[in-house]
Amino acid sequence: NTEICSNCGAYLPSLTRDLLTPGTQLRAQTYRIDYPLGRGGFGVTYRGHHTLLEQIVAIKEYYPQNYALRHPTTGGFTIPTNQQEIFQRGLQRFLREGRILAKLNHPHVVRVTDLFEENETAYLVMELVTGKSLRKELDSQPQKKIPPQKVKQIITYLVSALSAVHQKGIFHLDIKPDNILLTP
Repeated sequence: NTEICSNCGAYLPSLTRDLLTPGTQLRAQTYRIDYPLGRGGFGVTYRGHHTLLEQIVAIKEYYPQNYALRHPTTGGFTIPTNQQEIFQRGLQRFLREGRILAKLNHPHVVRVTDLFEENETAYLVMELVTGKSLRKELDSQPQKKIPPQKVKQIITYLVSALSAVHQKGIFHLDIKPDNILLTP
């Protein structure tokens, strides 16, 4: 149900009213938001810049849509009283997983470079990995079938990555072709 700009991959303006706006500064102006890359039930991932290092990064914001609404002027959240406990538990889990992922060095797991709290939520800063989703790869193949040798390679890398994060006590819970990124 999401409309995305076919040129840049950003959400269309009507869908970004509750997201951070381009140019938003975070962590004492260390990071600048460019545009949203994707949105799930528990967060939004943005393309951003590390302003001091002049590097493009991915910034994931803990933003569970079912439990919080963004305040349009402050950027902070309004959380209904009956959702406060659920929001806080999720936030603590997001922070714990961020700390664990920052210590993980695996060739098939995106590298976390920073973690911080701001605007009544938390942010994970990660390397921005370029590639296409397994969904796009499947859709581009004749009869939506990937050659067996390539399937074996993808599954080998995926199992290796999942094994590494599972050993640290993190479980992805949303494995699907849209969430698997294939790099050159």
